[in-house]
Amino acid sequence: MLNVPPLWPSVLTPPAEVPAIKDLKANLYGVASNVEAWASALRLYAFAKQKHVAMDRKDFWQWRFIACHECGLQLHHLRERMEKIKGYKLAACPSIAPFVNKGELRIATTLLDKQFPNIDQLRHAIAHAGEFDTLPDGHVPAGDFGLVGFRENDRFSAYFEGELRTLGMTDESLAQITKIAARYLGAFEPAAKALELQGHLE
Repeated sequence: MLNVPPLWPSVLTPPAEVPAIKDLKANLYGVASNVEAWASALRLYAFAKQKHVAMDRKDFWQWRFIACHECGLQLHHLRERMEKIKGYKLAACPSIAPFVNKGELRIATTLLDKQFPNIDQLRHAIAHAGEFDTLPDGHVPAGDFGLVGFRENDRFSAYFEGELRTLGMTDESLAQITKIAARYLGAFEPAAKALELQGHLE
């Protein structure tokens, strides 16, 4: 479970910033929610890999794809949220901005892109799968198929713009995402402490 800094406006917060700080807090919880959704989808993927005689095997096959699609989309949502918080939500809270470790925000977003370099491409491949499956020109190398799937164990893959994009459906991937999100959220801890010392609004 990720620790979300308890940001809340203080008695010294400019009135115009009160809604912005509350909105920032909600979006930090959104970061944690994206990671939790990724974890839930990974558990669905792991469940679908098991053999259950009393259940239709086709369902398990579909659940694997549903889980992978959700993981791809949640990773994209997480990245977008991190960028928007850093670029827009924090700018609306100038009274606490000096207490936020912006260097850590940059490092966390850079690490996410480094560890998962195909976030946008996978999102597009998932969102437009029907289009790319039927009209693969420009996305799939000649002689190959454009279908999304599993070319390696526990590695979801899809072609986009001529390259195979992949996402590891593993505990290791979840651990990386969680560590990055924790680092990102940790950058707001000094701001939360400063607001607490000032005295929270009721």
